Amino acid sequence: IGTGVGSLTVPADAFSVGDSYHCKIGGVVSAQNGDDITINIKSGSTVLATTGALDLEATTSMAWECELDFTIRAIGASGEIVTNGNFAYNRNTGTLEGYVFQDTVTFDTTVSNTLDICVQWAQAKVQDEVQSHNFVLHKVY
Repeated sequence: IGTGVGSLTVPADAFSVGDSYHCKIGGVVSAQNGDDITINIKSGSTVLATTGALDLEATTSMAWECELDFTIRAIGASGEIVTNGNFAYNRNTGTLEGYVFQDTVTFDTTVSNTLDICVQWAQAKVQDEVQSHNFVLHKVY
């Protein structure tokens, strides 16, 4: 995620139980039929949520988006965060393909945390690419 207005970093000890955030990121994706990606939502080395391997249908420079909701359930070195998300993209056939995921993980709120979203391909092919064109993160509660 590139730079822009605001910050993706939350200082140490700034979270409270119940803090909630909403994130939306989108862009274009191209993939051959059957090529796999995994989307990892991270803070440092902690994976907050993952889609697991997603088997993509054929798509060429089509729109995609991922929406995420985060809620702090406990604070401290052994805090807890729950993440709900969905990933959707347009296929070359004109139909929409989507996935929903949820993860609850131990999350250290006593350190500075920076949000990172990483898309990893299971194969290396020139025609496989994903680009993010916009990103919005805001605190809801």
